[in-house]
Amino acid sequence: LKLLGPLAPLLLSEDHDDIETLQNRLRIYSLSLLGTSAFFWLWAVYNTIDLRSNGGFDLGIASFFGSGTSSLLLLRASLGGRCYDRNRRCGFCAKKSES
Repeated sequence: LKLLGPLAPLLLSEDHDDIETLQNRLRIYSLSLLGTSAFFWLWAVYNTIDLRSNGGFDLGIASFFGSGTSSLLLLRASLGGRCYDRNRRCGFCAKKSES
């Protein structure tokens, strides 16, 4: 339980019936994962620039890019397939269907 830290109440709660609560938790989790991935991806880019003089490459660039992409897709799924408010015309990847 201590290992999860502040994410413990989000991940171990018993109320799984309310869809909006679950989507909100997923949104918080994906945003925290996206922020962490972006930070460490930038750190890997910095390390690669520093290691270039010796011919080195930090593989964190690829792994944290993948983690960030995964969290963006998770964020998109938590928003119901869009990354903007319903009042906007375009969603995350495609135009909103008008009915």
